[in-house]
Amino acid sequence: MYFKFKSKILKGLIGNSVHINDKLIVHGFTAGKGFGTTALTFLVKKAFNIHRFPLWEDRHFTEEFNRKNTYATLDNIIQHDEFINSIDEMVEEIKEIYTTTQTKLNIQYPNQSHVKLYRSLDHEYGVILLQMKEEASKNGNSYIEIGTDILNSFTDNRGKYGMIAKITIDVPKEDILYYDELFNDIMEYDEFVVMNRRMDGLLKIPIDCIRKSVNSFDIYDNSWYSKHMHQIFGVKKYNGKHNFINLSSCIHIKFFKLNTNRKKDGFIKKVLKKLAQCGT
Repeated sequence: MYFKFKSKILKGLIGNSVHINDKLIVHGFTAGKGFGTTALTFLVKKAFNIHRFPLWEDRHFTEEFNRKNTYATLDNIIQHDEFINSIDEMVEEIKEIYTTTQTKLNIQYPNQSHVKLYRSLDHEYGVILLQMKEEASKNGNSYIEIGTDILNSFTDNRGKYGMIAKITIDVPKEDILYYDELFNDIMEYDEFVVMNRRMDGLLKIPIDCIRKSVNSFDIYDNSWYSKHMHQIFGVKKYNGKHNFINLSSCIHIKFFKLNTNRKKDGFIKKVLKKLAQCGT
């Protein structure tokens, strides 16, 4: 039995699109990350009380992201009466979706706390990931850290998408918000949507879980490509932390290099910890 949506808006935000009214069509998470994903992420944050440190917020809530997406205005969505009046109902329905997901996962994956999921990266993005792995190995590090959105797509099909680089991660079942078997034809086949609830937004990936796909287009080993990467991407090295700009589609994925120092005991974290201890 598939999950039956009560809210047509929520169904569209998770799926391909929703008609808020005759003039406003919003693209959903499945269609690609945009204002629809911003609205969905807002609801998920509210449902699970997700907060991030200042300056490290999910990119969907940054001015830069919303300035670039000009096909609609975010105000037209989140300030629309139908959206505002149904926020509480949609939040409760998201919780119901999560509970249903956890029940199905416990049946499908009994006696295990994690599910093995995969993510493929193509073209320059795969090259960057492989180079980050190489740099980490040279420096004696066993993992890399990248920033991600709160909602990210993975798959349980290890053979899906023959791209340059593939990530294999054991994802805690409790972090899986929903997956394709829950719904009737509104998601990509074999897709799992995973929540990143960390306050710093970082995803830790062991370097032995990153590999080059055997059937990938072999540009990583191309000497010309490696020599000119800094000209193509505008930076010389990729050994810092990066953000996955788009993990909703297995094709369109971009990175940007973080300018913020995200050390665990950074100044901002120390201040926030001190405030928490003082009860303010």
